[in-house]
Amino acid sequence: AAAATGGSVLNVAALLASGTQVTPQIAMAAQMAALQAKALAETGIAVPSYYNPAAVNPMKFAEQEKKRKMLWQGKKEGDKSQSAEIWEKLNFGNKDQNVKFRKLMGIKSEDEAGCSS
Repeated sequence: AAAATGGSVLNVAALLASGTQVTPQIAMAAQMAALQAKALAETGIAVPSYYNPAAVNPMKFAEQEKKRKMLWQGKKEGDKSQSAEIWEKLNFGNKDQNVKFRKLMGIKSEDEAGCSS
């Protein structure tokens, strides 16, 4: 990461030393490239090339991508929370009310899973 951030700073410094005029746009582009390289080294997530590097914070983008992956990853087959087990075991004393409650809550029991059409 230090080499990536130092590389673009050195490029600007080398351009200045060689007498080449460095415009603010060139300096800003070098700074944005350094930020993207640092984010890639730390998180492993690169900002796509179609994004404007000056408009996107690469660290925020990487954080967003990680959250998105966790959200869409889904739950494992055996994972049930403690509250889900309580709702499944809830009994109203009447089978029809129990079935209606389970349908409203979206709880699929073994009976319903086998005979679903």
